Amino acid sequence: MLRDRRVLFGALVMPLLLILLMMKMFSLIESSVTGGEATKIAIVKGGESSSLGKALSAVPKATIKLPKTVGEAKKLLADGTVRLALVIEPGFDAQMASGHAKVQAYYNSSEPLSGLALRIIEEAVSATNKAAATAKIKEKGLPASVLDPISLGKSDTAKPEAKGAEMLLSLLPYMIILWSFYGGFSSVSDMMAGEKERGTLETLLLSPVGRNDIAVGKLAALSLICLASALSAVLGVVLAGMVSKQGGMELKVSANSLAAIIAMVLPLVAMFSSLLFVVSTWAKNMRECQTYLTSVSFVVLIPAVLSNIIGFTGIDKAPWLKFVPILNVGAGLRQAFMGVPDWSLIGVALVVHLMIAAVCLRLTLRLINKDQVLVRI
Repeated sequence: MLRDRRVLFGALVMPLLLILLMMKMFSLIESSVTGGEATKIAIVKGGESSSLGKALSAVPKATIKLPKTVGEAKKLLADGTVRLALVIEPGFDAQMASGHAKVQAYYNSSEPLSGLALRIIEEAVSATNKAAATAKIKEKGLPASVLDPISLGKSDTAKPEAKGAEMLLSLLPYMIILWSFYGGFSSVSDMMAGEKERGTLETLLLSPVGRNDIAVGKLAALSLICLASALSAVLGVVLAGMVSKQGGMELKVSANSLAAIIAMVLPLVAMFSSLLFVVSTWAKNMRECQTYLTSVSFVVLIPAVLSNIIGFTGIDKAPWLKFVPILNVGAGLRQAFMGVPDWSLIGVALVVHLMIAAVCLRLTLRLINKDQVLVRI
């Protein structure tokens, strides 16, 4: 089976390659957002001489264009030449001194970069408002601190492993779970259903080796393929974590976290391989097996996808989560990547997945010891 290039590529190369490419992609996205090209903003001519216009001109990541009319500014926004159009009314500074200045911003909410330009404008308006208020305060002989009577101190309690990798913490557990299942997906249909279709299963069962031994041997081979695929995904995480990423997208994996990851992946692989194998044993031929496997994959994908967003739901600390197959591994992997593995969750997940694997194995042994397994179960 390991001589099959399709199996080798699907189970070993793809997980490693995809995770490395994924982490590289997010690094490039992060660097393009933080250090990409300047945001283009249109200010209707005349507004650039105001205090707000001067403040925007001084923003390092903003390029200012000066259309003559509001219509021309809107046209530039519509065709994507600029990300935001700004109208600063004549006499802006005098109006601001009286406390009634108004600025109109036109932007496209369906464009992310237009929203980024709006945030730049909001920050500039806030800074201009603060500067004007500070000047007024000084005229009254009051300290500037009265504008900010509350001082907020910030202390980040996140582990070093989790800092700067929030997006990866959501995606990597999903990828590892996915490849633990799909690693054996391409080969399992050939192990029993394929043997039935080719008519070679009868010869195999007539050999002096017991049927249970045959089933366990095939299941062990499938488990190794799923495990190799899962470990390939873990290896991709470790290798990517050892390389410094652009934009601070670096994931650090400690030895303790790595041990927790492996402790969760092993029983998960046992459950997936047993589930895949019982489906292959049940199916009459490879086509039928692929149909069943597609349905089973949705059962796997639902909790796997939930594990991708579990950090935003607040249920990752719920007591019942420990007993939900696959989802508990997703939560546990996320905690392990954060540097705070929950060993009680890991222990419960291990028991749950091994119990399901034992049930699937029991079903497989019952099926293979029936003569109907050669034709139709």
